Amino acid sequence: MSLESAGGVSRQMALSLRLVTHACYVLVHAYITLVRAFVLHFPAVITTKYVTEIQPLLDDLLFGESKRPKTGRELCLAAAVRLYLTIYNQYDTKIDIKDLIHRCMRHTTYEVVLEILDYLLVQRGAVEVDVVVKPILDKLDHNYIVDLEHVLSSQYLECHRKALHLLILENHQDTQILARSRSDVVQDLINLINTEHESVTHLYLLKLTKYLSNEDNLDLQVLLPAIRAILACSFSENDVDTRRVVVGFLEANFQRLLRTDRSGAEDDDRFEYTATLWSMLAILLQDDDAQIRQRISDLITSLYSTISEQQHYSVIPTKCTEYLLQCITLEHTRDETAELFTVLALLDFKSECRVFDHSERHNVHAEDTVWTRACGAALAGAGPAPRLACGPAPRLACGPALRALCGRHYVDYCRAASGDGCSVNPR
Repeated sequence: MSLESAGGVSRQMALSLRLVTHACYVLVHAYITLVRAFVLHFPAVITTKYVTEIQPLLDDLLFGESKRPKTGRELCLAAAVRLYLTIYNQYDTKIDIKDLIHRCMRHTTYEVVLEILDYLLVQRGAVEVDVVVKPILDKLDHNYIVDLEHVLSSQYLECHRKALHLLILENHQDTQILARSRSDVVQDLINLINTEHESVTHLYLLKLTKYLSNEDNLDLQVLLPAIRAILACSFSENDVDTRRVVVGFLEANFQRLLRTDRSGAEDDDRFEYTATLWSMLAILLQDDDAQIRQRISDLITSLYSTISEQQHYSVIPTKCTEYLLQCITLEHTRDETAELFTVLALLDFKSECRVFDHSERHNVHAEDTVWTRACGAALAGAGPAPRLACGPAPRLACGPALRALCGRHYVDYCRAASGDGCSVNPR
């Protein structure tokens, strides 16, 4: 756009600004949308003088008493917030961003609060955008946390969810949590994961995993219930955001979790803890989401390189099954390996939650059978399979831990081991 054209457009916009000052919300919304398009794509058109002139209109729209008809008000106010933030991001202005955020979060209009929460999530890196945003977090103070807690009490689920996400991304709650016992904190977070609306499950799970990641020397009595809750969140029946939180936690902590001090714990608890860790990798390696499968594959490859002390390169998830079984073989004794392979061979992937038609049922059962055959082959190489129902493997006796991991497959296997040949379970 030439300088002459830019000057003409700028004069027209300045004239239009005076005309829309007292127009209805619908017309003001259209005008604001046009201005924002110029700010984003033709910033030279918008002069500093014009930016100074439009701010009173935005302030009046958002925080003033208006006698305009209500039609289109909410969308217009949301557009005004977007333009305000875009101007702040694009120009060197005297906008008090801290005050703007405070007033928007205390606003009575749902759309205004939602816009400012979205902007803050972008600032925290929780939402990816194509434009570079001017950092503001160093300008925020304790009132910012108070405002978020105010929004948290909102009747609107979306505002509640985003405010909760921002609070979890802040560190202020961590200092409050440290004053309480570890078991109480973990149990409270597990209860929230199990009982709150599914749209915020991944946020409470994120808080739990962040807490576990930042705590040192957690004993198994505290850690095991948390690992059970994380396992329950790793199945495909959960939202993809929830499963991605599990993947992120395992990527950052798996080797540390594997080497957690388990002295003083019961044999059953130690075995359940170990079996659950490996089971999570196996479950996520079969996930419906390709990105999750590849991330877990990369994690297993890295783990295999560390345990074997040899460099291995990333492979596709189907190939990574072999790496996972090799990791278990190298990390554990012969008897432990045989027990773990037995559990993994019978592992319940909760595949029925992914079945919508007969052909898909066939595909899912075929995938499970391939997995079981791979575990069976590894078990044959590790030594004689332990007897689950009785015999020399007390940690594999009938118990809630194995029923939780293996489900109906464990029951059928026990029946087969006791001589009941009527089971038709192919695994």
